[in-house]
Order: sequence, then C-alpha cells, then structure tokens
Amino acid sequence: MNFFKHNLLSILVCLSLCAAYASATTLTRPYGSTDYAGGQKAVGSKVNTEFDTIVNWLNGGNISSTYIATGGIATANIASFAITNAKLATSTLTVTSSSSVYTTTSNVPATVTNLSTTYTSTGRPLAISLEAYPGTYVLGGVNTYASGVLPISSGTNASAGSLFFVKDSSTTAHFPLFNMLTSGVVGGATAYNAIPYQCADFKYTETGLTSGVTYTFELKASAYSGSSDGVSVINCRLVVREVL
Repeated sequence: MNFFKHNLLSILVCLSLCAAYASATTLTRPYGSTDYAGGQKAVGSKVNTEFDTIVNWLNGGNISSTYIATGGIATANIASFAITNAKLATSTLTVTSSSSVYTTTSNVPATVTNLSTTYTSTGRPLAISLEAYPGTYVLGGVNTYASGVLPISSGTNASAGSLFFVKDSSTTAHFPLFNMLTSGVVGGATAYNAIPYQCADFKYTETGLTSGVTYTFELKASAYSGSSDGVSVINCRLVVREVL
C-alpha cells in the first residue's frame, strides 16, 4: 500500500502516456509546416493517411526498375502464362536470295549459290529450312522445274547425292537424295523422268545456341560418286526463323 501511495503520481503519468500512445505514434517527417509543431505527436488518422498514400502508390505500379534488384523477381513468382507473346522480344527472320539453278556433279560438298547467311542468336531454338523462292517461272520442258531439288543419276532408285545443313562449318543435318525415276513411252521410246523434291522438304530445328553469338548457316550439296551423278537446287532460298 505504501508503494502505491509514494508512486501514485508516477503511475498516473505512465497510464496517461500509454493511453496517448495507443492512438498515436511519432513520425520522422512532418506533413506540413504546421503539423507536429512544437514536437507534437502524430495522431492515428495522420498515420493511416500516410500509409494509405504509400499503399495506393505501390498498387499503382510506381516501382521503377531502378529499385528492383537484378534477379529480384524469381521465375517461381511469375504466374503461369502471365508472359504473352506481345511481351516477348520480336521473333526474327533471316531469308537469303534465290539459289537460281545451281548444279554440282562433285562429290565434295560445296555451298549452294546464295544459300548462306549469318544470325545473331537470342538463345531460342531456330527453325532452319529451305523454301521456294517467290517468283514467276516458265517450265521449258520435261526436266525443267520452277523450284525444287533435282537428283541426277542414270540408275533407278540410285543415290544421286546429298544436301547438308551446316552451322559454322559443322554439318548439323544430312539429307541423302535418291533419283526416283519414272518410266513411260514417249514417241515410241522409253523415257525416264526424275521426280524432284520440293524445297520445303528440307528442314530441321537448331537448339543449344548461345545468346549474343553470331552463327553462320549455309546449305551445301554434293554428288554421290558416279560420273553421271549430281544434284540441282533450283530457285530455293535458305530461311532461318526464331522459334518463340
């Protein structure tokens, strides 16, 4: 009892301060020139207003990239399917000019005329293909084709040669060519007409590329081995297309 008598004033002061702090706190910066004048404490409504302002500012998307640490947003924190194609880098495309009518009878692979190009990778897979070069072509005879790859060989179903897709001097895809001959009677004599491949028959997907590295892609062709073997690449073009 003596304790409460001698310390009553101190107890009353403490209770008063606790009641004040229950609804107020101290801020380090004022709201204006008259707020907190003379060291006044901030009332709860002022604090709530300040926090509302901060929350609204954050919800408005006002955090610039300057304040986001490198790697600060982990893949796990990105919602599935949240990144759409519109937000991806533009898919790039490289197309060569036409091969015109290129023919080889050598068994040493050589680059087809015009079918070579460079491409700086973003690290995404690439679709490498041939396609018909757009234009108007006039067929001049039985063995003249507007576009395609024509095997040349004297034997039925004989190997005529090969096409090679090459990246930086290394073969990445190899397509053997066979001369699928058809026979018929023309003017009383048996005739053989080679069936061409379409330019679009030749394609593959390149993976494992390094972002920022420039690669060279080309198409090479070679004959098989016989003196009558050969390959013609007619009005095709090389296409390098990034796969999203």
